[in-house]
Amino acid sequence: MYITGSLGVAWAFIWLLVVYPSPDQANIGDEERRLLREQVEAAQNRTGQSQSKKPGATECENHRTISLMSHTLKLLLKILLTRI
Repeated sequence: MYITGSLGVAWAFIWLLVVYPSPDQANIGDEERRLLREQVEAAQNRTGQSQSKKPGATECENHRTISLMSHTLKLLLKILLTRI
């Protein structure tokens, strides 16, 4: 029991020493710092994009749905619904 707890504390301590909150503080090269900044900007530009509305979206059957289920769960749901 104490071994796993000790390993967790050691891992957290090493993590705090190695990981930096910003690429500017890290000991990395200029090329890698530039690449990290580009990736962060690209990720920030992707978030918050909305879908365009379908024509006639005032009726319920014309709304777009957003599903939070995985593909496997969707497949199992279809199989279940066809057997009922």
